[in-house]
Amino acid sequence: MTNKRKRTPGEGKRKRVANDAQWCLRNVETLNLQGFATQFGLDKQYATKRYQDIVKKYTDEETRESLLQDLKGWKKSVASTEFWQEQERRIALAITRSACSRFVNQTIQEKFPRGSSNNNNGSSSNNDNDNNNNNNNNNNNGSSSDASSGISHNNNNNSSLENDDSGSSTPMEEYNDPFMIKDINVSDLFQQYRQYISSHYSSFIIKKDIQEIMAATDILFLAPSDHSVY
Repeated sequence: MTNKRKRTPGEGKRKRVANDAQWCLRNVETLNLQGFATQFGLDKQYATKRYQDIVKKYTDEETRESLLQDLKGWKKSVASTEFWQEQERRIALAITRSACSRFVNQTIQEKFPRGSSNNNNGSSSNNDNDNNNNNNNNNNNGSSSDASSGISHNNNNNSSLENDDSGSSTPMEEYNDPFMIKDINVSDLFQQYRQYISSHYSSFIIKKDIQEIMAATDILFLAPSDHSVY
């Protein structure tokens, strides 16, 4: 009876090739350190070491020698210095944008929690319903003589309204149901912005005015240096 050799833990299991190594093997014909670092967003120290390890482990001798020689010559060039400076800038910019996005989201959630505008709209609609009900009750309780006098009164009002329509439109401040977020009258702010644009610009320039709105809502980092100073 023969004794079977016991397998050691992990024996017989094929190790999975890492994603970055697979990418290098797929692009071995045009492979270089610059493309590798850009593809995975790596800094100089880690990218160089990882690239060399992959080349030494997964490529044949001829390809390995060629890639390492190219790498050695490129590391001594001015292009290498310029590339890593640009790579550091891209990495720093990506980190900054991510941090800014988290900050803006957190600020919006703190200042304007969900449901605040809905609650305001709900309360205002309830008030409108109450006012409408009261008006309907008052109208139903009126006499026929009041109705006839009301008709003549409405005719006078209609003529005065027609005269008023020839003038300027009703300002946003006179609206009975402004759009409110907490204690901020958004309707009033929009009217002020609208009046400013009307007095300074003859037409609406989409690109420029969108940039102004972005700056006014504290997300200027999305359009750096594109705002004007009022």
